[in-house]
Amino acid sequence: MSLLVLLLIASLVFALHSSMAEPSKEEMAALMARFKEAAEPSAPHAWLAKLAGEWILETTSPMQGGSKTQGKVSAKMIQGGRFLQEELTSEWMGGTVTRIQVLGYDNVQAKYLTTSTASNSTSIFFGQGTRDESTGVLTIHTPIHDPMTPEGRMSRTVVTYPNSDEQHIQVYDTQGDREVLVVEMTMRRCQ
Repeated sequence: MSLLVLLLIASLVFALHSSMAEPSKEEMAALMARFKEAAEPSAPHAWLAKLAGEWILETTSPMQGGSKTQGKVSAKMIQGGRFLQEELTSEWMGGTVTRIQVLGYDNVQAKYLTTSTASNSTSIFFGQGTRDESTGVLTIHTPIHDPMTPEGRMSRTVVTYPNSDEQHIQVYDTQGDREVLVVEMTMRRCQ
């Protein structure tokens, strides 16, 4: 990039910044109050905290003839009660896989957000979704990029909570123009 182009960009940035009025003390205080409120754990975070604990996991893979595997999940709240971190260990396709997932609620976007990494992948998965307050069902949509579809496809995870000690998880994969159930999981709280 030439020096002339860099000087032009710097001049534009300076001009834009200079044209912005400085906020008053009252405006700044109101802005800081909004930031503080957005950063505080809210009702969805209290709901996430109820999912903390030790869980037994049973996984069924309909695409693998209904094979079942066992595992465990350890879940705890982190970052001052803002996020639920789940560490999963399970049998998968003849080996052991570990996964770390962080699930949170973004007060600004009013959405649940998740990241997930696993020992059998170099990908980091980012999902977002909502929770139906009347049914308690959590639905997360996650773009998937893998060797089958490097261009990406969507996955949908639906989590139901029959009671405080049980979770049912269904993962649907988009294949062409239809969704296919690829994994079903049941988590039961250790007693």
